[in-house]
Amino acid sequence: LTQPPSARRASCRLIGALAKKLEPYWLRKELLSVTRSLCQDVDMEVRRNMATQLNVFARGLGLEGAKGSVLPELIELVGDEETSVQLAAVESLVELLDFLDATTCTGTVLPLLIAFCDGCQQRRDEAAMVTLGRLIGKMSFLAKEHLTENQLMKMVELYKWLSSWESPPSAEDAFSLDLNTSTEGLTTVDTEKCLDPAGQCRHMCAFNLPAMALVTGKKLFFDHLMTTVRAFQLDEEPQIRITLACGLHEVINIVAPSSAQLFSVFTGLLRDTRSKVVHALIPHFADTVEMLVKHAGQEGKTLPSDFIHALLSSEVMASQLRQWRLHADLIAAWSCLPRSLSSDQIYAKFAPVLFRDLTTKNRVLPVKLAAARSILIFIRYNRRPDQRLDMCERLQQECGQAESYGQRVLFVDICFLVMDVFSRSFFKEHFFSFALSLAKDRISNVRLKFCKLLPALKASLRLPADRILWQQMEMAVRDMLASEQQASVAAVVRETLAEMDRIEIVVGSALSRGTLFEEDTEDQRKEKEEASLRLMDEAEPESPKHNDDESRRKNDSSAKRPGMKGKRLSGNSRSELAKNTSTSSASPATAPLQRRSSGHQLTPGRSASMSGRSTVSPALLRRQTSGGSQPNVRGNPGSSPIHGHRAAMLAVSTAAGLAARHASSSSALESCGRESNAGSRTQDSAGAGRPVKLPAINEPLRSKGMRSRAEKSSYTSSSSSSSAPRKPATSPNLSLPPQLRHTRHSSLS
Repeated sequence: LTQPPSARRASCRLIGALAKKLEPYWLRKELLSVTRSLCQDVDMEVRRNMATQLNVFARGLGLEGAKGSVLPELIELVGDEETSVQLAAVESLVELLDFLDATTCTGTVLPLLIAFCDGCQQRRDEAAMVTLGRLIGKMSFLAKEHLTENQLMKMVELYKWLSSWESPPSAEDAFSLDLNTSTEGLTTVDTEKCLDPAGQCRHMCAFNLPAMALVTGKKLFFDHLMTTVRAFQLDEEPQIRITLACGLHEVINIVAPSSAQLFSVFTGLLRDTRSKVVHALIPHFADTVEMLVKHAGQEGKTLPSDFIHALLSSEVMASQLRQWRLHADLIAAWSCLPRSLSSDQIYAKFAPVLFRDLTTKNRVLPVKLAAARSILIFIRYNRRPDQRLDMCERLQQECGQAESYGQRVLFVDICFLVMDVFSRSFFKEHFFSFALSLAKDRISNVRLKFCKLLPALKASLRLPADRILWQQMEMAVRDMLASEQQASVAAVVRETLAEMDRIEIVVGSALSRGTLFEEDTEDQRKEKEEASLRLMDEAEPESPKHNDDESRRKNDSSAKRPGMKGKRLSGNSRSELAKNTSTSSASPATAPLQRRSSGHQLTPGRSASMSGRSTVSPALLRRQTSGGSQPNVRGNPGSSPIHGHRAAMLAVSTAAGLAARHASSSSALESCGRESNAGSRTQDSAGAGRPVKLPAINEPLRSKGMRSRAEKSSYTSSSSSSSAPRKPATSPNLSLPPQLRHTRHSSLS
């Protein structure tokens, strides 16, 4: 008492800090008497501060010291004349429930706490009610093992009463209520306001709902607390609804497998007009939806009819509020739906919404990227081959062939997402050749964006299996650099080629010998998963009517595609057309997606023994070599119709060039096979199986009369030293090894 009150309050905090550092002997000898005197201090703030630190001091003394010295002081402080001191002592007692033994808790602490709660309920003290709302969950959970059935029911009834407590509205509250109700429609700004004591109590009770679910169990929860949960979901305070949305996934996990009854609460929160309520559901959206659907299936119940409608309405609300972060997060959360809904439901309800967000002009880039990724997830786990193929073609047509250059730039980002979600084989089958068409785009920004994709395209290739795709990419880059008129784009292309020089391409024999890298292991995992999904598709038969309708629709669409005006056929469409004209295949509704190489479609006359796949039909070969029926391509100067003898000469030269190229590539491939078989014995001792770094392209092939002097001199010296006949000049760093090179004829020049 000789020290001022401020010094005594500071000494209380010092005692709590020293109790964590000193041994029990020194605490009893040096600080126990001081602690008792501070508990009996005449100043209210000193007693409150000391009551707050008694929990730490009791743990420092040990169990016996706490029962003999600290517990009597706490019991006396619970009966203090000041409410703040009582609440501080009660909080310390609640913290000590897991420290004291069962006898002390059952005989002393729990009866005291229950009596204090009954007194506060009768007095209706606002400060006490807010504190009890904050402590009710922890107090019930820590005392669960010591509570009798009657005491547990008292705790449940106290929680229900605290959750429904409402203070009488004042004049200011009534005036603000009139102002809030005058606003109709959606709220664009969530105004945070200070809650009244009753709102704070309900807010704390909503926070403690998972703890009360652990205490009560499944039966008592649905019998006594389900009405409280619905009241939280319909509460007028948005903070309470936000808190309920943040902890709903924990409640569903606790009361499983009877959590299907919470479907109405989840759908109600999805339809909430406050954006923050919907945003609070997104971090655990996947777990919540999966558990609800799983438990509904275990109970033999069907999904509520308004569940899908609630998911769609939340997306509409996010798009109308123009909150792009919420919109992007919500669309990204839809990627979990294939684990809960059927392929037909996703394809009919959610895929059109995502394609609309992907093609809408006023959507920001994060929303479009989130929509594209969710579409790719839908494609990966879709169980119907015709729906997968349709969504892939829609991505190519609505983004890769869009009139807006921004959509074509977005298609490059979509290609990166495809590489991330799918295996290399899927990307090379459906998107590789279509991505190469962007090299001839008429907008420079699209060509600049395409340059960023080139290193990833090269890294996805494996020789000699992807030799045709490598030749397509090589020719596309050479033509791009040779015909580029803007200096900035040409400089970026040269920088990209320098970056491609540092990328190693793995030869197929390296993978067969067991030399795998991290990305190869991940790609094999994805490819096995895709194969298992296709096997699951084959195991589930489709209805005959559906198969007939789908095959009829495919035949009609394939018959109409050659006459499309201003549209370029994708690689998938060309392969489908080739299949329909050459051989009769199985129904697309029952057969899985077959591997189609983009390079195979662009190499007429390739033999079936070389590729292991069906050959290109004669009709497609005539259409490729004719030159007059090729549809218009954006940015292609040679797409205009050519008439008369010029068209005939061009057709003859094109056919001759293609035939010569095919003959040279076939001979090169055969020589490559002979050399690889002959050198297989020497590769084992020289580190066989390692990735082979192939030199990339540095400069395009120039037409006759466009070589520099250095090239002419090097070409002359190399040709004079050999007795072989003179060949067309090539760039000094040809990207293919000698056994895979082929002679390029300049018939079109």
